[in-house]
Amino acid sequence: MSLKIRIDSLVAMGHLSRDLLTLGNLAKDTALSQVTQALYLILPDLARLDWKNQAVYGIELMPSPLELAGHAAYGMIYTALLLAIATFIFSRRQF
Repeated sequence: MSLKIRIDSLVAMGHLSRDLLTLGNLAKDTALSQVTQALYLILPDLARLDWKNQAVYGIELMPSPLELAGHAAYGMIYTALLLAIATFIFSRRQF
């Protein structure tokens, strides 16, 4: 149960990461702005990989092929980075 809650919270933060960055930019406190920027860099930006609106409303909302390739590369690099971190952590662990 706790793993599902953690995954759900990570997905929610991934979809709200751009809003988190905007909140930090609107804040008058520089410490809050720096914290939100750091969280934006650490958390995945899953909104880049969300295609629900484009599927519903049509092809004219689709980004350019270069932008699509950038989104795909972002997803693959983030996945590879997480897998590398997990491999490093589990390689040091003795079962």
